[in-house]
Amino acid sequence: MGDQIQTAKDMLNQLNATYRQANFAHAIDLARQALCLLQDAPEMPARETLRDSIHRRLVECLDRSLRFDEALEEITQWEAQLTRAEGRTDAIGLRARVSYRRGDFKHAMQYVDEGLSLAEASGYASGMAALMRFRADILWMQGHLEQALISGQQSLAIYERLDEIEGRARTLNTVSAVYHMMGNHYRSIRYALKAISLLEAMDDKVGLRVLYNNVGESYQQIYAMDKALQYHEKAAAITGSHFDSDLARNLGVDMVAVGRVEEGLAKLHEALALAQQHQELDEVMQCLHSLADALFNVGKFDEAKKLALDLLEMAQPRDAVRHIIRALLILGHVAHEKNDLVGAQEFLHEGFMVAQRANDKTMIWQTHAALSEMLADSQPEIAAVHAHIAADMVNIMANTIEDEAMQRNFLHAPPIAKVIALTHKGRKSRRH
Repeated sequence: MGDQIQTAKDMLNQLNATYRQANFAHAIDLARQALCLLQDAPEMPARETLRDSIHRRLVECLDRSLRFDEALEEITQWEAQLTRAEGRTDAIGLRARVSYRRGDFKHAMQYVDEGLSLAEASGYASGMAALMRFRADILWMQGHLEQALISGQQSLAIYERLDEIEGRARTLNTVSAVYHMMGNHYRSIRYALKAISLLEAMDDKVGLRVLYNNVGESYQQIYAMDKALQYHEKAAAITGSHFDSDLARNLGVDMVAVGRVEEGLAKLHEALALAQQHQELDEVMQCLHSLADALFNVGKFDEAKKLALDLLEMAQPRDAVRHIIRALLILGHVAHEKNDLVGAQEFLHEGFMVAQRANDKTMIWQTHAALSEMLADSQPEIAAVHAHIAADMVNIMANTIEDEAMQRNFLHAPPIAKVIALTHKGRKSRRH
């Protein structure tokens, strides 16, 4: 009977290695085989601990494979067998993750709160760190960035004390995402690169694929598009032909930016279809925004408006603040292009009010810049105020970029240079 425990331990090691190579189908088979083997093993603490570890990794494989319904079924079966508080904490934490991956932030946060109570009562530090990371993910997805940063840093501190490398890397990625949303993209990149160094040492292709993708997205935001494409292609090399929606979306954004417009738009449509197919609601909203933004930038205003309205309709009931702002900003730009100045001002003013609540610096400066441009002729004094606020925020963002060449590239990127030019125009208007 003891041999079954040892065999299952060996299979768990193989399962973890297979998971890190992103071979989820084989990992799922290994997990199910190991669980079957444990059914006949003697009841002892080692069996329960081992079974929980295998279930946890199995659910993660199903989650990474976007098989969310199966992941929830697996959690339910696991919960029916649980005897350890640590296992209950891990199971409810993964319920939270699957819930927010599907856009159900309300229930996800309820699961996090419940799991944190269990972890605290049982003194399960690693479980507490994971749940704090999940809380941070939910908060930044909803636009509550300061709270997300606090929760992410608390999680990171616990993982560093425990010296859990995988947990540290995942939480570094979460903190990186929060800084990305705050507009401090250079710091976001630095946190992500720390995580990459940990995962490269582990040869964890699952984590590396996510982080290469995220680093590329941060490079997009400082207009280093060649660098962004480089990292997204590194992620694609790990992924092979089986793209997830987030990577397909980022590749599409890169391609449009470097002039491969039709190829990029096709990739963005592919990303949206993938996100809708797998019911990744937050990712659906991201894809709607990226595609609408790309269509607007190539002059396809009616298509951009339709997608922005779809995004707004999806985001408002979920209080997905960052997506609400993005939708309103595109709708304001479209209305302005169609000479509907009243409608444009309404959309942009609403976007401005929501952006203040979110502390999303990128959305705030873009909203101020849009208002400045729109009001330049009718209300030049107010337009100048908006221009200066946008320029001040852009300069703050530029000052966070410690690499001088990247900082110059950021300041000379057309959208940024345009904002700075608005302040010069405002000064000339006041002199006249």
